[in-house]
Amino acid sequence: MKPRHTLTDDIDPSIQMAREAAPVTVGDIKFEPITARRLYAAQGMGLRAFSLSPEDRDKGASYPGFIADVVTVLWLCAHPASTAIDALASPREALEKAMAWGEEKDIQPFSKTFPDFMAAYGGLLNPIMEQDSAPVSGEDGEGSKKKRRSGG
Repeated sequence: MKPRHTLTDDIDPSIQMAREAAPVTVGDIKFEPITARRLYAAQGMGLRAFSLSPEDRDKGASYPGFIADVVTVLWLCAHPASTAIDALASPREALEKAMAWGEEKDIQPFSKTFPDFMAAYGGLLNPIMEQDSAPVSGEDGEGSKKKRRSGG
């Protein structure tokens, strides 16, 4: 039987080892790594991060819906992997739960904990975002082409 493939299988081994060595946490919340299942659910719930152009990505947290992206990813990673399946089946209901959770955890700009949640979001997605736009070798051996895993 062929092993099951997850998004984390594609991450550079050194990045994966670093993620496993230092789990992403905020207070008593431990976030599980973003997996393909969680990413699919986040996209179904309206995640915009992977649909941004490289220029918009470089702007950082200045796109409409950024806070919703943060809450969506963190909520999915703070809950069991099976939550992603439920979110795929009912994305609006899942988004409502995620937003309520985000309000409960005070994930909003200018809150005392917001920088910690931002660091967690970055710790979960940045390795994938960096790999997603990393140079890849073309047929001519040059590393000038960019790859995009999903989105626009």
